[in-house]
Amino acid sequence: GTIADGRFAGAGGVSFAVDGAAAGPAIAGFRASDVRIEAEGEIGGVVRAVEDLGVESYAYVEGEYGTLVSRTERPPTAGQRVALRLDASRAKLFGADGKRR
Repeated sequence: GTIADGRFAGAGGVSFAVDGAAAGPAIAGFRASDVRIEAEGEIGGVVRAVEDLGVESYAYVEGEYGTLVSRTERPPTAGQRVALRLDASRAKLFGADGKRR
């Protein structure tokens, strides 16, 4: 992705405001707890795998943006299309060199 004019823009429609980040190439990362499966979301994808851990599950969702992992109490099924909402305030930004921004 790229940061320009105070926004991160990445593949698959991933876009959000960033404060204080320098312009240029960037990679956005999200913890599983910051990726929510909802009825309506900012981006969509297909569940490729579900890891059931008892009380919670991890759904591996693939889209044009790559793969995102969502921690959920109500797991979808593999092959299901889902909508995702990202908590952009919790995004981890990295430069093209892999170093944290």
